[in-house]
Amino acid sequence: MALTESLIAGIILGKGDYKLIGAYVTSPLNWAVITGTNTKYKAITDLKGQKMGISRPGL
Repeated sequence: MALTESLIAGIILGKGDYKLIGAYVTSPLNWAVITGTNTKYKAITDLKGQKMGISRPGL
């Protein structure tokens, strides 16, 4: 999971090694769930029971 701003900027700049598959928290800071482009995970529900890493802890 990560904040979306830098990820969207990377997509705009042509970085194709990840994709956004869902929103995790919608608040003033939008968090997204990101996977590699060549993955079996297509939706956030596909991650149920899986371990995830975060870019930084929340408040």
